[in-house]
Amino acid sequence: LLSAGISVPLGQRMITDERRNALAQARALRDYADGERSAQVNKFLLTAAKLYGEWYEAWRRRALASEAVALADFRLRAVRSRVLQGDAAAIDTIEARLEWQRRTVQQLEASVDYRNATIVIEGLLWTERGDPMSLDPLAVPSLTGLEAQPIDSSSVTRWLTIAEQRHPAAQQVEAFADARHR
Repeated sequence: LLSAGISVPLGQRMITDERRNALAQARALRDYADGERSAQVNKFLLTAAKLYGEWYEAWRRRALASEAVALADFRLRAVRSRVLQGDAAAIDTIEARLEWQRRTVQQLEASVDYRNATIVIEGLLWTERGDPMSLDPLAVPSLTGLEAQPIDSSSVTRWLTIAEQRHPAAQQVEAFADARHR
């Protein structure tokens, strides 16, 4: 056996590459997790916005139902007055009373729907300590701050570019692709 004094480190390069690869995969998984977290936050915000819209709709339906009951009551009183004066048949009071009752039932249903929507909204409210919160009984939904704003069409392209860069799903795909290429 002859030795020329040359040593060749064969395994050293493989171990270093494995470590770099593991580090790159860990970074990619971290980026993927960040994208997943952003996706979950966006999903929650979308759900909260939909629930707020449903709460607002239930509130408006309740207000409209109350107005409908008031109008039906006004009509019933007017029909009764006409019957007493002899201008209308007594049967007209039955029809007016049935309409008032139908509207009253609709008002009760709208009130129940509003209360249910309020309970759902309260499920989204928590204190900083993690305790559930209740809405003030006089609290009502508002559209203040939710008005439509005119959109500058030149900004749309810029927004699309930003969305492609920041969208959680795009971040996840990019992180996954980075992990595969390393």
